[in-house]
Amino acid sequence: MRLFTTLFAFIIAIQLQAQSLKLPTAQGVVLTADSTMDVALTLDLSAFLAAADLPNEQNVYVLPSQQIETYILLDEILGITKNAKTGEINCYQPVITNCIALDDKQYLLQIAYMGGDSLPTQLRAIFEIIAHANTTKFLFSSPLKYNTLNWNKFTHQNTTVFYKRDIQTKKVEEYATFSTEIDAKLKSTGKLTEFYCCENFVEVLQLIGVLHKADYASVQLNTLGSLVGNKKLIITGEHSSNFNDFDKHDLWHDRLSLVVPRSTVNKPVDEACAYLYGGSWGYSWDTIFKHFTKRIAIAENTDWQYYKENPYDFGESDEKHLYVDYVVNALIVQHLEKEYGFDAVWKLLNTGKYQKGNANYYAALQQLTGVSADNYNQWVYQLVKAEMNKKQ
Repeated sequence: MRLFTTLFAFIIAIQLQAQSLKLPTAQGVVLTADSTMDVALTLDLSAFLAAADLPNEQNVYVLPSQQIETYILLDEILGITKNAKTGEINCYQPVITNCIALDDKQYLLQIAYMGGDSLPTQLRAIFEIIAHANTTKFLFSSPLKYNTLNWNKFTHQNTTVFYKRDIQTKKVEEYATFSTEIDAKLKSTGKLTEFYCCENFVEVLQLIGVLHKADYASVQLNTLGSLVGNKKLIITGEHSSNFNDFDKHDLWHDRLSLVVPRSTVNKPVDEACAYLYGGSWGYSWDTIFKHFTKRIAIAENTDWQYYKENPYDFGESDEKHLYVDYVVNALIVQHLEKEYGFDAVWKLLNTGKYQKGNANYYAALQQLTGVSADNYNQWVYQLVKAEMNKKQ
């Protein structure tokens, strides 16, 4: 009850703050041409922007039918008023710089965040947002759906891809098949994925309604996404306008996030599954293990517990990092799944975030296999040797 009361008070405070802001409109900009609607639009837009500091699902000004698309935009608006250098919370303030009527109930707005600690005024960001007139208030959405009205669509199993011209259907089918295999391991059903395929990150930003954001100066390639219930939305801008490729490593992480937040699982075991099922940085699991055996000393007295407490990168570069403990855990995952089924892997995966000494991890491992922290090094050595013999 106390939590509800606190949250309710916080929402009311944000709404009051938004109303007190009286979001300004640039000179010459005409809103709805109805003074009463103009006031409502300005106040509701202020509340929508202020509520960007709340968890997305608590923003009551989001158009319900386009939640997942708008959450990506809200993630970009979050914290936009803060000056990262000075720490000033309300350094950059919004102003409506344009408004275009799409029809008698929808308006495309452009909002610029300007301010700074020096003159001339600095431009922090420009966002595009669609306002939808409702019987009681304005609701808001990202322009993603509007911007892609004429795009094509291809669906296979649980995966839908939106694209402009051509699509690699075989790759989509491969993605859908592999995601279904992962879902089966996770006992996950009814999960859906939608892709919007862009050539670069500039196009990604324009689609969701980010016309300018200082943070992304010179960023050419990147991907954004959001999650609502059983649905994952991915807007990819890494030379991927025709869905020509995908990363199986990332796909493991994406499917896991549809079942349980990755922040709550044991990261080395999570990464181990991604290595084993999807490789990493374009390397297959076999190639990763080959690099591992060449670059890491393997002997009966190797202290594998040391690598668990002190992450060691044996990758060829900082960008393409590979960690010893992730490989060791991949061998453990492989053993558990073969001997006891994926339920055993799931138990180890859910031993929680890192804690010094890994007590929860070792307790789960001992319960599953009888291996304790005392004989962990010897057991891992046997797993490594067995894998090496298998690949000879």
